[in-house]
Amino acid sequence: MKNLVEFDDLPLAAYLHLQGFRIVKIRTKKNKQGWGVFAFPHENGIDRSVAGFYANQALVEPRAYILKIRNLKDLVREVAER
Repeated sequence: MKNLVEFDDLPLAAYLHLQGFRIVKIRTKKNKQGWGVFAFPHENGIDRSVAGFYANQALVEPRAYILKIRNLKDLVREVAER
């Protein structure tokens, strides 16, 4: 498998997933209860997408973004309960 990049930023993970990047692993953050760490393959374009997100140049459909954040929160809770 390709190298992975991990982010503990839920809004960023939601944005990347909506941009078509695949989440391959979710784990909980050990020192912060309720926080998730999202792993993505280090694919072409992901660095540019991350930079665009933090530069406030990211565009997404608002309802899809909100639903994706809710979905990822639920997945983090499921992982934490295991």
